[in-house]
Amino acid sequence: MTAVVAVTAPIPDHLTAVLAYTYLDTRPVLAFRPTHLLTVSADYAPGGTGGAWSLGADFRYASRPARIELEGFVDPRRVAVRVLDARAGWTRGQFAVRLLVANALNYIYNLVPETLAPVRTTSVTAVWSY
Repeated sequence: MTAVVAVTAPIPDHLTAVLAYTYLDTRPVLAFRPTHLLTVSADYAPGGTGGAWSLGADFRYASRPARIELEGFVDPRRVAVRVLDARAGWTRGQFAVRLLVANALNYIYNLVPETLAPVRTTSVTAVWSY
């Protein structure tokens, strides 16, 4: 059984929020899968005469997997996933700069046994369109 709920809400003053939740019954057939998945996103993008800027963040939560099916693998250190991605941008005319910090809290976790998920990464992108 799977249940999904998603809500998107434009909030006044240029703020948008998204909330999504998924329940997945993992017992019958799915190993390595979390039972609960929650995503919360928010974006703030006010207009302005000196250039448009925006801020945003995504938070993802996945409960720890209830079971793992891997021969010879016994590790009780399974943890829930709590990841925060943050972003910012600025645009003026034909020029835009974007900043993305993935896994901003540098949370160490794995989605598959013995394989770490990506640690914190920061990227800056500058674009000039002509």
